[in-house]
Amino acid sequence: MRNGTTAATGKIARFSNVVIEKISNTKSLARRTKNENLPFVLCHTDIHGDNIMKDSREKLYLVDWENVILAPKEADLFIFADADCSPMFCKEANADAVAYYKIRRDLEDIWEFLRGLLREEYDKEEQAEVYCHLTRILKQEIN
Repeated sequence: MRNGTTAATGKIARFSNVVIEKISNTKSLARRTKNENLPFVLCHTDIHGDNIMKDSREKLYLVDWENVILAPKEADLFIFADADCSPMFCKEANADAVAYYKIRRDLEDIWEFLRGLLREEYDKEEQAEVYCHLTRILKQEIN
């Protein structure tokens, strides 16, 4: 293992209690939302600025539907939960389901970043960027 990888994973290890708490919160939220019979819809699962296009008439399009799934709408809406536009997108969303999908995404990102570090998939510059992303996710207040 390269020294940069060892140093980065060592710095991340101090957040293990945060990851354990996120896992616990995810399980609790999943149990609470399981029996609510939320309707399933087509969900994009990767909404971000690079997947939104605007035409000449200012109409917006969501592109890159390669990971589409059937899930409650909250599987996509969680991305707006902390944004200023949250009331516009999330006012009729199930708050527990939004929190579940947000924490679940955090855990997926943590896993992917750590997996890449441990497999030494990143060069030194990429390691620094990944470490910044991991630290941001791990320092977020747990809902």
